[in-house]
Amino acid sequence: DVDPEAVRRARNARRRRHLSIDPVGNGMVEVYGLLDAAKGAVLDQQLDALARTVCPHDPRTHAQRRADAVDALQVGGMACLCGRADCPAAGNKVPTGQYVIHVIAGQDSTDAATSTDAPAAEGNATTFESRGPAAEAAAPMPPAAPTPAPKSPPPALIPGYGPITADQLRDLLPSATIRPLTDGAELGTERGYHPSRALTEFIGCRDLICRWPGCTIAAQRCDIDHTTPWPYGPTHPSNTKLYCRIHHLIKTFHCGPGGWTESQHPDGT
Repeated sequence: DVDPEAVRRARNARRRRHLSIDPVGNGMVEVYGLLDAAKGAVLDQQLDALARTVCPHDPRTHAQRRADAVDALQVGGMACLCGRADCPAAGNKVPTGQYVIHVIAGQDSTDAATSTDAPAAEGNATTFESRGPAAEAAAPMPPAAPTPAPKSPPPALIPGYGPITADQLRDLLPSATIRPLTDGAELGTERGYHPSRALTEFIGCRDLICRWPGCTIAAQRCDIDHTTPWPYGPTHPSNTKLYCRIHHLIKTFHCGPGGWTESQHPDGT
């Protein structure tokens, strides 16, 4: 179980949330702040979605388009800067629909978050035993050991954004669809090269980060790699995993004879 002190630290951190916009000269401002993890994850997806609405000839980098997408959120669309009269992205609007974030939590966490029981008061209680008048001359009784504080449920995790508290999980549950995270065996083998949405979501929740030893690039920034290249290897949970782009390229072009090899077990390890 998580240290209750960690839960208190998280609550204090939420109280410090803010957003500041300060001038830094040369016609630019700096934007920084602290946001709720779930809201930040949705904003991150919105900026990425807007940055992808322009055509391939747009001269800006992806990072520059994300910065320009902040304004596009307000005006309802992001103008492509390719300058072509036949631009296929002309008139594109802000992508609509739901943005999905995945939250991984144990059964204990979801049960605790949906419980209607009032939370116990914070702090330690000290108790004394009454011994009557005859005890007045006796040595003072030492206080009883502090009553342990209730154990906090394990925190939930938003892949790529870190842990969240039970309070934050409770806020998300009313609009959430709860699905068990299994071993993926029920997904079966898929016919094509590109994984389905269900398999993509499963791999992201299973791996969380790039599977290259020591790499911590988040799932959202990773590719899905076939351990045994397709079509010789299946598109299946036991033959697919996350690699960041750099390690995906290293694996693709620097393995085999004279290089190194990898294997993946039926359980995905």
